[in-house]
Amino acid sequence: MTLTLESAKQILDQRDRSFMDCDLAKYLDIWHDDCVVEVPGTTLNGKQELKATIEAIWSAMEPVHMETRSFGVNGSLIHQEFAIVWRNRETNERTLQTGMSVCECGADNRWLWLRDYFDSVERGSAMKSSKVAQALQDKK
Repeated sequence: MTLTLESAKQILDQRDRSFMDCDLAKYLDIWHDDCVVEVPGTTLNGKQELKATIEAIWSAMEPVHMETRSFGVNGSLIHQEFAIVWRNRETNERTLQTGMSVCECGADNRWLWLRDYFDSVERGSAMKSSKVAQALQDKK
């Protein structure tokens, strides 16, 4: 299977909308049941582990801004650079998470696996985006 740039953009947009809305059902809908998610320090196997992890993250942190900085397609793989501004639900502190990911989509455009590389810093090229800088400063 080969993805087009337009189909990859649609897949990323669906993921971003459901993530920003904290809509767990829609977010999980983009994943295969037996998906594998590799993030620094851990590997999640299947939708149930992914669901529990996302629930834990969203209970402590709220995404307030997310943007795809760049992306590309290579066959069934999507490569993405991203920036997410998080709000700590307890302290209201905002932090910027930047990173890169690669995922593979199956024939049904659902994600088979994802590998993320990220850090949480409030500096670097992501700060050049006025939307990111504004999201870091805005108060809810």
